[in-house]
Amino acid sequence: MNKSFSSVINRLAQFSRAYYRNLVFQGLLSCATILIVFFITICLIEYFSFLNPSFRKILFWTYLFIMGVLILKLIGEPLFNLIRVIKTPEENQRVAKLIGKHFPEIEDKLINILELNLIDSSSRELINASIEKKYTDIKSFSFQNAIDWKKTIRYLKFSMFPIFILLIIFFSGNTQIIAQASNRLINYNTHFARPNPFDFEIQNSKLETLEKSNFDLNVRVSGKKTPQEIYINYGGEDFKMIANGNGEFTHKFYSVENDIFFKLFHEKIYSTEYKLSALPIPILNEMSVVVRAPKHTKIGVKEYENIGVLKVPEGSLVKWGLKTKNTNQLSFMINDSIIILKPDSTRSCLIEQKVFESSAYSISVSNEYSSFKDSLHYNIDVIKDAFPSISIEEFFDSISPKQKLIKGVIQDDYGFSNLFFTALIKNPENDTIIKEKIKINRNSTNQTFFKTLNMSKMPIQPGGELKYFFTIYDNDRVNNYKKTKSQSIEFKSPSKKEVLIKIDEENKKIERELEEQLNSMETLSKQLEDIEKSLVEEEKLDWQGKQKVKNLLQNYQSLEKTLKELESKIQNNQKERNEVQKLSEKLLNKQKQLQELFQKIMPEEMKNLFKELENSMENIDKKELQEKIQQLKLSNEDVEKELDRNLELLKQFEFDQKLEEILEELNSLQKKEEDLSKNSLEKDADLQKIKEKQQENITDFENFKENFKELKKLKKDLNNKNPLNTEKEEEEIQKAMENSLNQLEKKKKRQASKSQKLSSEKLGSLKKQLEKQKQEESIEQQMENIETLRQILENLIFFSKSEESLMLKMSDLDSNDPQYVELMHKQGDLRNDARVIEDSLFSLSKRIPQISATVNREINIIQEKTDEAIDYFRERDTFKGTGKQQYIMTSANNLAVLLGDILEQIQKDLSSELPSSQECQKPGNGKPKPGELKKMQQELQDHMEKMRKGKKEGQSDEGFSKELVEMLAKQEKIRLALKEFEGSLEKNTDVKNLKEALEKMEKTEQDIANKNITIETLIRQKQIISKLLELDGALREQGESEERESIEGADYINNEEEIILKYELLKSYQKELLKTSPPSLTNYYKEKVNEYFNSLIKEDL
Repeated sequence: MNKSFSSVINRLAQFSRAYYRNLVFQGLLSCATILIVFFITICLIEYFSFLNPSFRKILFWTYLFIMGVLILKLIGEPLFNLIRVIKTPEENQRVAKLIGKHFPEIEDKLINILELNLIDSSSRELINASIEKKYTDIKSFSFQNAIDWKKTIRYLKFSMFPIFILLIIFFSGNTQIIAQASNRLINYNTHFARPNPFDFEIQNSKLETLEKSNFDLNVRVSGKKTPQEIYINYGGEDFKMIANGNGEFTHKFYSVENDIFFKLFHEKIYSTEYKLSALPIPILNEMSVVVRAPKHTKIGVKEYENIGVLKVPEGSLVKWGLKTKNTNQLSFMINDSIIILKPDSTRSCLIEQKVFESSAYSISVSNEYSSFKDSLHYNIDVIKDAFPSISIEEFFDSISPKQKLIKGVIQDDYGFSNLFFTALIKNPENDTIIKEKIKINRNSTNQTFFKTLNMSKMPIQPGGELKYFFTIYDNDRVNNYKKTKSQSIEFKSPSKKEVLIKIDEENKKIERELEEQLNSMETLSKQLEDIEKSLVEEEKLDWQGKQKVKNLLQNYQSLEKTLKELESKIQNNQKERNEVQKLSEKLLNKQKQLQELFQKIMPEEMKNLFKELENSMENIDKKELQEKIQQLKLSNEDVEKELDRNLELLKQFEFDQKLEEILEELNSLQKKEEDLSKNSLEKDADLQKIKEKQQENITDFENFKENFKELKKLKKDLNNKNPLNTEKEEEEIQKAMENSLNQLEKKKKRQASKSQKLSSEKLGSLKKQLEKQKQEESIEQQMENIETLRQILENLIFFSKSEESLMLKMSDLDSNDPQYVELMHKQGDLRNDARVIEDSLFSLSKRIPQISATVNREINIIQEKTDEAIDYFRERDTFKGTGKQQYIMTSANNLAVLLGDILEQIQKDLSSELPSSQECQKPGNGKPKPGELKKMQQELQDHMEKMRKGKKEGQSDEGFSKELVEMLAKQEKIRLALKEFEGSLEKNTDVKNLKEALEKMEKTEQDIANKNITIETLIRQKQIISKLLELDGALREQGESEERESIEGADYINNEEEIILKYELLKSYQKELLKTSPPSLTNYYKEKVNEYFNSLIKEDL
């Protein structure tokens, strides 16, 4: 290729690039200017016109279309030519023409050069030469000058105008014109309202909230003119927002469950529609709890649904089953430990915990929107396995004070394992521990147990201490069987001195109570007199009168109750004294006699009278009531006398006991001083110990003197004429003991021993002196009692004979005889004599306990019948009057027999200085056994059968009556003897048999008395024999061998019972005598009848 041609081609290519580069720049300026101007124009139109979406759409797409065309035409095409490489001749010629437009003179030459190069001929050299010549002509021209850069600069000037406008808009602060308009044009499908005078601005960063939670929407209103109130619309309803001031408003969305679309508005100005999104929250849907209690509680397994607050036993295994929703993680926190779990495929979680303490636990769930925000808080109240509780209470047996009953109550929440009794005994010499397992029901949570404690069998010595308690163990294996110890009960064995002081104080209280009851008897007497007076004055018993009688009965019941309590107290005191003080046989006898007297203060007849009055109070007749009140009046006098008598006997008995106590103290002190005298002479004797013992003896003697003063006071209160003058002896003993102590202080043991021996001798001398005085006074008193009783007997016999003589005279005398009044006055004199006998006998009974209450009551009956006899004689009813005289005479004879036996017994007691036990061992003094009574009952049955046959064969009435009296006496003797076995039987069946036998015997006595011996009577006799046989066998089995505490005492009591039995038999015979010997009989027949009955009495007595 020709070099020139190549240069032309190169220069054409350079020009082409520069040319099109200029066109591209021009296109850019033109395109920018046009587009900016058009953009500003349409923005202004949109900003001020607020075109609807359709127009905005047309403008948007028109603008894009024009922009596309301009870019393609003005920029794309030159840019394409710029980057395109010139390869074809046509393209070179087109570029040459462009240059030729600027340089016309070289246009043809450039075209010729291009055409010449295209000629294909053999004369190539010529063509090249021609090209060279033409090239030379155009070589001086610069093709670059053909490009019009001035025009381009003009384009630049025009483009600065729209840019300037934009700058003005920007710097003037009206950028919202371009921004808002362009935004609306770009979002041509969105409806944009015309700008309001104010704007709604959402202050919340996000319009999102969790499901079922509240959301506070905060709105700020800004603009030239802000409203005072705005509204929000959602769910088809309008709500007024709350104004907070400064153009700020709030509205609360409650429990948002779904997305909410809302608008804000004021009048006709609405905001765009907003969306409040409800984000899913993690939820705990279900909770199931399974509680497995410890085995020992026996509660087992319990299940709960949707219950988080739990009460569980200590050591329980708790399993939580939790079902969730929208949950990624679950947090379980208990006892400061946190467990994070992920739900399984079924959205469930399982947690197990063993709980021992009350705890708070919480459960919370989370997901991508909520991270453990809301927690469910629950409590586990652990029911601690409580310690077992135990309470004990002591009860004392009123009959056996040393027998304790301990009642205990144990409680636990689930049960027990063991109960132990522990006794700690501290004696002066040694200690002892006793432990015993108590049987209980281990499964029962609340139960009572009992434990008997016999203090007499406990190895506790005088002055020792006993402390006992119970220990209960529960069944709590988790806590190794918890235990609780009961309160400790302590018992200190009292010394002999303490017991005696207590008994003395109790005796004084009893004496005061007896005196109070004596005073109350006067009140009862006044009540009786008041009722008796009202019955005389009133014609009919009214309500007020009945109320008085009821009050009277209540007072008597109160008296009876008090007397029983006093009797029980006396028995207890005597038992306690017997345990610490050994009484003489004589005092033991008095003790028993005193007990019997207290038991018989209120007679059974009086008690029965109370019951009759109480049962018939509503329908009782006035006359009948008067009779019963009169009987009560007499009984009241008897009770008052017995109270007075027993009080005196009790004081005397207290003195006797105190005297024996004093003698025992003297004997003990004498031995102690004698022992000290011997110890003081020993070479290796501990001087300090001897001094301590000597001081103890001095203290004991001081106590003895105090007791002795009390004894002297008791003696003075009893009006004893022989005082105890021992002051000199006491002073000598005191000085000897103090001298012994002084000698010991000086370490003169020999002289101390002599003083101790002297004090021992003087103590023995004082003891003998007191014993002698005691014996002399006892003998003197018995002699006086015998003499008094003998005098009473003589007066009673004289009275009986006088009454018999008077009765015979009155029975033969006509009621109109002038002597009748004289004899009636003589009956009054006899009544006065009877009163003298009564007073003497009552005074004597205060000193002699052998005189039973029956004796005093019998003399009262004599007084009563004497008054009745005088009343009948005044009415000239001789028959009834002599009948009462017969009764008086009989009672006097009975009383004489009884007093004669008592006199004989007292004489026997006086026959020896001290009670002898040999008299008790005489044959016949023991009570018969059931086997012997069976033989006697069999003989009685045989006698009945013979007598029944004899009656059928025509036996005389006189012989029949005699046999009946004999049988009645025998049956009564058997019954009374059998009755003595009531306290000897141990089995309930044996006691029942005894009572049945006694009841059948009483029915037999009724048949005999009514002269009505039938086949039924004989059958009953066989039944009685059978019962006696069973009783005999029972006594043999239990090996009864009752040893008397005092043979002499037993002999005395048997003798007294024998006296009573003789008296009762005599009384029954005399009643029969009254029935069969009317006063109208002649003296001859009366003597025959009396001889008959007296012979019967001698046989049976």
